[in-house]
Parts: sequence; C-alpha cells; structure tokens
Amino acid sequence: MNIIFKHVGETRVREFILPIPPKTIEVKTGVDNQIVNLLNKGEVLIKGNKKLDSITIKSFFPAQEYSYRKSDYIVPYQFVRLFRMWQFDDKRPISVTFEGTDIKEHSFLINSFSYGHKDSTGDVYFTLELVEYVSLNINKRDTSKLQEDKINNRENGSTVYTVVAGDTLWKISKRFTGKGENWSSIAEKNGIKDPKLLQIGTVLKI
Repeated sequence: MNIIFKHVGETRVREFILPIPPKTIEVKTGVDNQIVNLLNKGEVLIKGNKKLDSITIKSFFPAQEYSYRKSDYIVPYQFVRLFRMWQFDDKRPISVTFEGTDIKEHSFLINSFSYGHKDSTGDVYFTLELVEYVSLNINKRDTSKLQEDKINNRENGSTVYTVVAGDTLWKISKRFTGKGENWSSIAEKNGIKDPKLLQIGTVLKI
C-alpha cells in the first residue's frame, strides 16, 4: 500500500509517498440524524444529511534509512514542518491517493496532527486526521440572491422560511432560535400536527 500526498501551492507543487505506510487506516463516515421528542409519541429518529468523511492515519517518519521505507530518506522533522504548514498556514486542500485500497482519491484538510517520540531511534511517530474537503462555489450572483432572500424573508415582523430537502422542524428551530427544542412552537404557529409530514416548499413563519 502506498499513500501519496499532493499539494498545489501558489508557486510549487509538492508530492511525496508516505515513507512508512500505516498498518491500518481508519475511515469514519456518518449521518447527522436528529432525535426528536414528540408529544404523546416519545422519541423518534429523523434521518439527516451525510457528514463529512474523515480518515485517521497512524505511522512514523523514520530517522534511519530502513530498507522497507517507501521513499528516499528525509529528515523526520521536515515532514512535521510540512504537515504543520498545510494545517495552519495554507488554506488549500491536499490531494491524497491510497494505492492498493478501495479508498478513492480525494481532497482533504488536516483536522488534527499530533507527533512525538517513543524510543531512542529518533523516529517521529504521528497521528494524522484528514477531513473530506468540499468546495463552496458561491459567486457574486448567489451572494446577492442570498441577501435578497434575507430581506424578503421578513413579513409583519416575523421571519419566514421555505422548507428545502433534508430539513426538519428541529433543524429549522435550532437554526433560527438557537434551540431545537423550540420546534413545537414553530409547529403550533404554522398549524403543523405531524412534523414527520413536513413538505418541501412549505413556507414557515418562525
């Protein structure tokens, strides 16, 4: 298995193979489900949207010229400085390829990076958590539309909101009031008896 990192900066492209491949790679996926407490029914689970995938890699940067390393020898802390720069100083994502696995090549940001020593070899052990990067392509026209919607979403001193795919009363309440538990007051204000039957395109008064 080879793990290849590639970063396209302003003036140069950096690409290298992780010198020591990890024994295991942990991939974490999830869905933002919400538990809602309904009157006379108790708790129900509302299916949410997909969360960003994350991948955790644990390995070490070798301080010795081991025969099983995957790339030319580089001083361990050069790798450390590079990953820290990508984590804190550069806002661009990095592309990571996992050769020999079913994990597809993807763009990531570094969510966390920890490192240290375990023995006298000088090897630097590390844990790297990568989080899936999704680009937000919002142009000026989209921004103007959002501002226009914000202005138009005022009616008689009340905020109005149009339901879109993936919405629940809990999510809408948390977004506008700061507390998901206030969903029942929104339901009462809009004459909604069963929140599970919330229809896309419904205009709600908040």
